[in-house]
Amino acid sequence: MKEKRLTGAVAEISLDAAARNYLALRARTKAKFCCVVKANAYGHGAAVLGTLYERLGADYLAVATADEALALRRAGIRTPILILGYVPPEFAARAACEHLTLTVYDRVQAEALAAEARGGQTDVHLKIDTGMGRLGFLPGDAAEAAGIIGTLAALRITGIYTHLACADEGAAGREATERQLHTFRAAVTAVEDVLGRRLLRHAANSAGLLCYPDAAFDMVRAGLALYGYNAAETLAATENGTPKETSARTGALPPTMAELVPILTLRAPLVSVKELPSGSPIGYGGTFVTRRPSKIGILPLGYADGIARLAGAHGCMVSVGDALAPVVGRVCMDQTLIDLTDVGGAVGDTVTLFGKAPGARLCDWAEKLGAIPYELLTSLGTRITRVYK
Repeated sequence: MKEKRLTGAVAEISLDAAARNYLALRARTKAKFCCVVKANAYGHGAAVLGTLYERLGADYLAVATADEALALRRAGIRTPILILGYVPPEFAARAACEHLTLTVYDRVQAEALAAEARGGQTDVHLKIDTGMGRLGFLPGDAAEAAGIIGTLAALRITGIYTHLACADEGAAGREATERQLHTFRAAVTAVEDVLGRRLLRHAANSAGLLCYPDAAFDMVRAGLALYGYNAAETLAATENGTPKETSARTGALPPTMAELVPILTLRAPLVSVKELPSGSPIGYGGTFVTRRPSKIGILPLGYADGIARLAGAHGCMVSVGDALAPVVGRVCMDQTLIDLTDVGGAVGDTVTLFGKAPGARLCDWAEKLGAIPYELLTSLGTRITRVYK
């Protein structure tokens, strides 16, 4: 019998909300749909979310590593899986057996994979670097490389893709994104002319799907938006009377995608509440000192669980009932301290760190910390129990 987890912190994940997000996004395009579930589905649980997306009819799943792909196969998922990042050459034969598609991004890597295939044939997608500066063939080299790779019997080129570097930068990123798409189209034409056949083409990430319909090609790769956060900039509050475009850090949704909702809520119980006099230092370094008699609550999770160490210094808030309470002092490895003086609270009460209350949402934390939703979600540790509803 599986032993019950005894941790106090719980991430509640709504599978109903996840399904609604998927269907809302899928309705925006007629292209094939790839659900990105790398980094444990952005902290939400790759096996569970991958199984859900398979049931809903996803055409592909995408992960970053071989281990992530094999974990999905062990979970019984049979949907095609694209591995976006590096795999060791000796994994080529296993990839063929498991029906996994690998990314090929340079000739040396391709030849190493082919040498280790041991008689099998592995499907690969060519990655084109159109402006990200990471993995990928330079556009001018792609056709020649494709011609050479196409002669390697152990590899079968079935797709071609790129990644958009600035699609989530709003108007500021439009020129760069359009330039990337133009470059990608030219590279695709050159590669397909050499190979003499059409490949599965894809470029759009979440921001591309939401903001660049022309980027859909044959398939889109949705990641963050599936989990309820927008990767694209939107018009926010005005500054000096002039509308200001804010960063994607906020996760604010464009009006057309307001139906997307975050699927994760992070909660923890109050395990101690204590009264401290004015002038009491709180936490490591005593960086916060009470200015009045204060009620301090302690939560059983800390930076080892993904709660930013400097959350208190940046004004992050949690929700206690219908009220907001500030994080105070430096977050410890295993504990977080909050000021309950104005809101009350008793041992055993549930505190929501990332929820629906304005001011205590994950996107609010991200904005205050100068982070992005991806960063906070993927930092949530294994000591936090995931509960699916």
